[in-house]
Amino acid sequence: MKVIGITNTDAPKKNLFYQNWIKNDQSDIEIVPLSYKENNLSDLEKCDAIVMSGGVDVYPGFYNST
Repeated sequence: MKVIGITNTDAPKKNLFYQNWIKNDQSDIEIVPLSYKENNLSDLEKCDAIVMSGGVDVYPGFYNST
């Protein structure tokens, strides 16, 4: 089973979009929501990949974007 972490967007519909997009009806993928609100930084250790969704967790200025 692959474990995919997704950073929080603070928008439930957008979070669900990312989860559905990644799973795409595949039962061998576990989604792990990553959020400062959940204080679950330790969950990163079990992730095979991470989707940086943008929004509240990733400031675009860090990547020279607006």
